[in-house]
Parts: sequence; C-alpha cells; structure tokens
Amino acid sequence: MDVRLDPVTETDIDWITAACQDVEIQRWTYVPRPYQRHHAAEFVATGAGEFRTWAIRTAHDLRPVGMISIHTIDQKTGAADIGYWVAPWGRRIGVASGAIRLVVEEARHIAGVKKVEARIAITNVASRSTVASCGFALVEETDKATCPDGDRTVNAAVYRFEL
Repeated sequence: MDVRLDPVTETDIDWITAACQDVEIQRWTYVPRPYQRHHAAEFVATGAGEFRTWAIRTAHDLRPVGMISIHTIDQKTGAADIGYWVAPWGRRIGVASGAIRLVVEEARHIAGVKKVEARIAITNVASRSTVASCGFALVEETDKATCPDGDRTVNAAVYRFEL
C-alpha cells in the first residue's frame, strides 16, 4: 500500500494514544504502560530523543496508521537505527513495508549515513519478516542488543540495509 510520512503534530495525539493501548505495540516497544494521553502529548512535543520521527499515513486518504523513526545515527559506523509500529487498524496491508522503504530513501540524504539498521526482538516474527521483505539482511542475533517482548527482554536480531 502506498503511504506517506508526515511530521507528527498535536493533531496526532489522540490516535497515538488510542494505538498505544494495543497489546502488540506494548509488547514490542518501550511505550509507557499504561499509556496515557499525556505520554502522546510529550512524545509529539519532544520527539522522545529520536533523531527523526514520522506518522505513517495511507496515501489515498491520509489515515494515520503507525509511527516510524530514525532513533539515532552512529557517526562512527554510519548506521541509522530505525524502529516502527503499526496500529491495529493498519496491519497486514503493507504500510510498514512502505514506510520502511521511504525511511531508507530519507536516510540516503543524511550526511554520513551508509546503512540503515533495525534491531528487532528475535521472537518478533512479523517484524523480522517485514524488514526482510524490504531488502534488509540479517547480520546477527546478539545478546549485546536486546529488545522488549512483553515483560521480558530478549536478544535482538540485527538487520541491515546497505545504502
């Protein structure tokens, strides 16, 4: 599905709040639990320390369906680290893949970025499949990087897309 990426604004607070009630988003991300409206307002206002953050919207009707971010850029290695989530109402229609591809294109225009990486819980089969479908290669499964899986922490699978 065609998507577009837009900067987050105050008009996104309510749908972000609603989406972050989802057990899958809470399982695979570090969103606060319980997630309240003030968390979304703070996220929109500050970006929560992310390098860049976008709302994922369907291109045909601009419906908000998820978030994607470049968390950080490692100046030494040239790696842009990304993360994303999709709201329940936007799943299984290809919006994550579309958003990942757009962020890879954005990363090509950031000075010093040579690769895009995603660290995903080894147990998150759906997300691992999504990045692989976008041309990311699995480079390692490691305990040096960990990810949430509900109330526990698991090893990360590191996927990379060379620019």
